[in-house]
Amino acid sequence: MKYKLNHRMPVILFLSVAVFAGIFLTSCQDDYIYGREKPPKEVVGDNIYGYLKEAGGFTYFLRLIDDLNYGEVLSRTGSKTLFAAKDDAFERFFQSNNIYNAKKYDDLSPAQKRCLMRSCMIDMSYTSEMLSNTIYSEGMALRRVTASSFLDSISYIKDEVLFANPHWKRFSGKGLYLVDNEEPAPLVHFTHPNMITRGITGDDFSIIFNGTQYVKNDIYVNGIPVIQRDVVCQNGYIHILKELMLPAPNMAQIIRDNGQTNLFNKLMNKFCMPVPGTEIILDPKTKQTLSSKVYNYYNGLSPELPLIKDSIYVKRYFNEKTYSSDYNKNLLTNYGLLYYDPTDNGYSYTNGGLEQDMGAMFVPTDQAMNEYLNSSKGGYLKDAYGTWDNIPTPILALFIKNHQKRSFIASLPHIWNEMNDEASFLMNVSKSQIVKSYQGNNGVVYVTNAVYPPVDYQCVYGSVLTSTLTKVMNWGIQDKRMKFYLYLRSMENMYNLIIPTDEALQNYRDPISWAKGGAARRIWAFYYEPERNLVFADIYKVNGSGEKGELEQTLGPGDISAKLFDEKGQIPDSKYGGSEQARIHNRLRDIIDMHIVVGQKDGKIMSGYVDDGKTPYERTKVGATLKIIGLNDNVLMTGGGDMEQNIAPATIVKNTSCLGRYDSDNGRTYFINKVLHDPVKSVYMLMDERSRGSDTKCKAFFDLLKGDDKVFSYFQKEKDIIPIFDLKKLLKTSSGLGMVVNFFNNFRYTVFVPTEEALQQAFAQNDSLRTWDQIAAEEDFATKKKYTLYLLNFLKNHFMDNSIFINGNAFSNMFYETASPMRGGKFHKLKLSSNGANLVVENEKGTVKANVITDSNGFYNLMGRDFIVDDEIYENAKNIISSSRSVIHMIDKALQFE
Repeated sequence: MKYKLNHRMPVILFLSVAVFAGIFLTSCQDDYIYGREKPPKEVVGDNIYGYLKEAGGFTYFLRLIDDLNYGEVLSRTGSKTLFAAKDDAFERFFQSNNIYNAKKYDDLSPAQKRCLMRSCMIDMSYTSEMLSNTIYSEGMALRRVTASSFLDSISYIKDEVLFANPHWKRFSGKGLYLVDNEEPAPLVHFTHPNMITRGITGDDFSIIFNGTQYVKNDIYVNGIPVIQRDVVCQNGYIHILKELMLPAPNMAQIIRDNGQTNLFNKLMNKFCMPVPGTEIILDPKTKQTLSSKVYNYYNGLSPELPLIKDSIYVKRYFNEKTYSSDYNKNLLTNYGLLYYDPTDNGYSYTNGGLEQDMGAMFVPTDQAMNEYLNSSKGGYLKDAYGTWDNIPTPILALFIKNHQKRSFIASLPHIWNEMNDEASFLMNVSKSQIVKSYQGNNGVVYVTNAVYPPVDYQCVYGSVLTSTLTKVMNWGIQDKRMKFYLYLRSMENMYNLIIPTDEALQNYRDPISWAKGGAARRIWAFYYEPERNLVFADIYKVNGSGEKGELEQTLGPGDISAKLFDEKGQIPDSKYGGSEQARIHNRLRDIIDMHIVVGQKDGKIMSGYVDDGKTPYERTKVGATLKIIGLNDNVLMTGGGDMEQNIAPATIVKNTSCLGRYDSDNGRTYFINKVLHDPVKSVYMLMDERSRGSDTKCKAFFDLLKGDDKVFSYFQKEKDIIPIFDLKKLLKTSSGLGMVVNFFNNFRYTVFVPTEEALQQAFAQNDSLRTWDQIAAEEDFATKKKYTLYLLNFLKNHFMDNSIFINGNAFSNMFYETASPMRGGKFHKLKLSSNGANLVVENEKGTVKANVITDSNGFYNLMGRDFIVDDEIYENAKNIISSSRSVIHMIDKALQFE
């Protein structure tokens, strides 16, 4: 069971204590500016104790002082600031359902009395005007440290909800003495100078205090108004409060005890541990530990201070600021860290100390948490883990910490509409989502009816992050070198993220080897190894039927030893080089690029989902084209390489553990049962295939594209005469994977292939066009060059930027540049129109109009890919450096630019 403050074990009433009165007599003596002799009463009035006696109406408060033997301290010791409450405030407290269950003064335990007394006293003197000032600036202070002590809040707990966690299990069925935090609990004050200086509005105040309206120039301490300020005494100041002020809990205690956030508290418990008090050094000079201070105090010399011999523990939350290792000094980065410790009474994000700022947390109710888990946006978590409790801590930490704001001042209600989380993504908090607010000593807790998942949960890779079916793709997306997670986090874009499962990635046709063809072909099988946090790949030879044959090798760390991995399990850049991991990265980058389709986002309206049935062809992030037929989870997806190899389409995964399709705030994710492959055949290879045998539809154009070696040799020193096709070799660096289009440049293109008849007609009509044989026979250099350039430009006019498909969508008068240059650095353009079933191409002047041949006499929508690889001898290539995608259409007219 869980123990709230009013449900603590009875022992707390005797064990929760403040510091000895004698200790305060000693520690406060140095602050007493008047020494042992009091100044004349007529100068500054009586001392604090004397004023309370003479003023009347402070019977209960004086009983507190007397019961704690504190009369001497408040009579002679300076300088103090006391926030006192009158008898009527005590009466209202006893009549209320208070956390001490006290119906009269005599019901208060000594420990509770000490808590009340210490929490309302500051061991410095502050007027109301000085309360919000710091040493360096005016109006900046928000909090002050009180005279409270951790000794006031030692509890013997038997919290089985907490003990269910691994770090606490040894206490299950037993219990332990626990301190939430050893730092004094500050009080929080709102003053007019502070609110003006820090930009805190009246509306902000109203939300923080659940509808209480701020009265200008009033002072509020822990949310209670000061009804009389600046009572000047010989040893300090008294500020009288409207109500009795209790010590403010920290944010962790609020989340634990408010009754509406039990689930969030249970999950947050996974990120804390008990630290022995013997390891908490309170005084570096004397080496006094927290435990020794407790034992010295609880020495059994009085009934109020019974002997304690048991071990004392302090609760610590794993966090990036103060506690990132466990008690065995193991880094907890991979386990999961919060931004800060919500039990840290002294927490402040600013450099100005705790006075100037504190934290804030937006904590969902149990109902909001469960509604999110069962919603379409959180459903992937339920599919993967079933319940919140089963979510692994690295993933859960992302969720918990995203509800923390490091700065209270930077998260005031009036800026919620534009407030980002700590990863700089919009949180979308609204005032209507606030169920109740609680002001703690180290921050404000806003209980909400909504969750604020991290961007990792909101974006399209959220379902990939959590699924047991997609470990390889998740590793690739999260990899710090490839950085797909940064790209896919963008909430300004909309994505279709297509994810082959781990099973699907057992049959990846490596594009380099398949482009080489024949016996060189290989199939890769990727798999994730969690112990190394690496993806490996088994490489198989291909049998006669095009399937996996004999295992040839395994790609892993290669020449990189385990010692060279850093603490995050990543390979340092300096060690990365040409390792086997580099090859795996190279292919995974190619795969992931191939499986991202960018959609449209108009304001907050998403569109362009690939499963909406609007178009059979979709363009991926890098310009590859996918054929997608069908609707919703019945879509069939095919890559150009799959069509090239006559492979059946991929389908959406459907099983009991996975929906297969998930919506997110920036798109939709699809789990599929096969990898989608790009084409491996280049433009040269495709046209070469169609120029052989009896069906030679494009042979005439292909022969022109290949050029004439005699002509190119003649003009080898002329930089403006470059062949259409080339190996593009760079010494020891790279080359084309076979013959590639020389002017392709890692983009997407359309190639129009005129028929032999169309070419004959063009040559007959245009005297400037010469065949290669005619050009080779020309002897005059200038004439020869003129005809060569003209023919090359004519051929280049059939290579157009952008890949345009006949895809069922109609459009008209779309202009695209070709590779054919004009004077002044510009290029000839083509004008395209389509009714969805055909494609019409015109030259820029409108003097030539060609139709794509879609009947049995032609071909269209033929996809290709030209590769640049990492070796001058492409047969030895290991990695893809770049590539250019293309679509080829046969047309009935040659595209002359004149």
